Amino acid sequence: MELVLVRHGEAEERLPAFADANRALTARGTDRLKKAMRGLPVLLEHPDDVVVWTSPLLRATQSARIVADRCGAGEPEVREFLATGDFAAFADAYLDVPPTACLILVGHEPHLGDWCRRITGSAPGIGKGDAIGIGVESPAPPAGSLLWKIDRRTLARLDKRARRR
Repeated sequence: MELVLVRHGEAEERLPAFADANRALTARGTDRLKKAMRGLPVLLEHPDDVVVWTSPLLRATQSARIVADRCGAGEPEVREFLATGDFAAFADAYLDVPPTACLILVGHEPHLGDWCRRITGSAPGIGKGDAIGIGVESPAPPAGSLLWKIDRRTLARLDKRARRR
């Protein structure tokens, strides 16, 4: 199975009087993520069967809608464990995903980096709008290999190259 980790785009600044869960993407973050995610389908092994799960935090749900739109997926499914970092809850839910699907998780650091390390043994770091591809060889618990790590700028360039062909 194919697993892709995507970190949300650039969000509003943290302010003490403003709840972290309600921080939205900035206009620049939205624009950059839209450009980057056009390139994501080029990397997917199963672009016709994409499932998107997202953290319930606003910046992640906004990012997940962009990812789903660019990948032709249905409405993103909100999963609390993507906000809390509960890997055990993710591992349980993961068992229900069809083995032919490409599951895209939209969430936050440090959780995505930690999950990548737990699944692959490698933690390459993931910036805002970046993506990591993992080939999952064993579903319980999820274990696999790091396939690729790509930043948002390179993702955007992939789309341009694919359209030239």
